[in-house]
Amino acid sequence: MEKKKNLLNLKKKFILLSMALGIGAAPLSNINAYAVDTKTTQTSEEDNEMTYPELVTYYSKMFGIKEEIIYDTIDYKTSGLFESVDNNELTILETTRELYDSPEMYGYDRDSISFNCDYEMKMEIEEAVEKYANLYGVNKEVALAIVYCECGSDVDSANYLENNNPAGIGPFNYYRNKEVGVIEFMKLLKDDCNCKEDSGEGFLNAIASSYSGGTGEHWLSLTVPFYYYLCDDYYYKKPELKEKHNKKDDKSYKLR
Repeated sequence: MEKKKNLLNLKKKFILLSMALGIGAAPLSNINAYAVDTKTTQTSEEDNEMTYPELVTYYSKMFGIKEEIIYDTIDYKTSGLFESVDNNELTILETTRELYDSPEMYGYDRDSISFNCDYEMKMEIEEAVEKYANLYGVNKEVALAIVYCECGSDVDSANYLENNNPAGIGPFNYYRNKEVGVIEFMKLLKDDCNCKEDSGEGFLNAIASSYSGGTGEHWLSLTVPFYYYLCDDYYYKKPELKEKHNKKDDKSYKLR
């Protein structure tokens, strides 16, 4: 909550940074992505964390998978001992994602477990990156620096707006909604790239050529400055700060 009270104009700073780096259209990477139980709910006002049923409802709507199927599959995976499972939210997310991607793993077909739901991500992209980076245990500055490289600091590339693909995966993979796109990116960083919470510039150097599909030099020239800037100044932008800033003569920002 303290960060919310002390927001800086991240939008302004990153547009300035983009100008300094000469970023226009963001490059696209070539990595491929792999591949109703009515229960009582109660949210803790102290920590504002969602309960088990609330999380099932949340991910059910996000992926369009029926809640009762998620409950049954979690019970099957955990032998009915869900409360003993560490990191409950990740268990719910991964189960729902598996049902969405490969329902046959659990003896279902997609039509029988799916429903139509016009789900839209309510978070800003920075909030979503931080949430799922923390959930999957990857470095949020690394992740967001890649997003800014691929989509520009306004995160307004066609690939993101039309394909819900914030990280240039594919390069034109389409995801069900923007939040699913962020989740798939975190899965890729963790499972395919071995990104960790303490990953940094060395990690970016290691994946640059495979991620960019070239030598990686141009990709690194965009991503690394964003990474270091975020390490110093990681704040959420607000919707009212989305306006463009044309401050070409403002040299108040610093690059390492």
